[in-house]
Amino acid sequence: MNQVSIQKLTPDMAEQYVAYFDNRAFSDGNEQKGCYCVWHHWTEQKEDERSAMPEAERTFCKRNYAYELVKNGKLNGFVAVSDGEIVGFCNADLKENYFRHSRDNDPESWDGIEFDSKVLTIVCYIVAPDMRGMGIADSLLEYEILD
Repeated sequence: MNQVSIQKLTPDMAEQYVAYFDNRAFSDGNEQKGCYCVWHHWTEQKEDERSAMPEAERTFCKRNYAYELVKNGKLNGFVAVSDGEIVGFCNADLKENYFRHSRDNDPESWDGIEFDSKVLTIVCYIVAPDMRGMGIADSLLEYEILD
């Protein structure tokens, strides 16, 4: 195994990102398979669209949405990469950028936070089952972007 590097998720990683969730993230059979880490961006409109789809197409709805979000720079965070493949993901962004956690949709969670404050939020992270126990989750959580 090559060394694991941590880097910011970028739009050019959209294909790799969905491949990670398709093939590795939940390869242990975890019931969250198929989440693609989009719940925090998921709107009622997206749910209505998904519900209107034929059952066979619903499986791809979150996958396609994740691809679109990453490609457009709307799904952010950090990835762990080994041998050229994503092996871990930490979903992190400004709280306001998550639909479900925005001031409009979750005002109580903003109590005591000044309006112009920037709040970094980590909503989830997942390390591929075959890569667990190697400190990857710690590395994802400790990663800093240095400008």
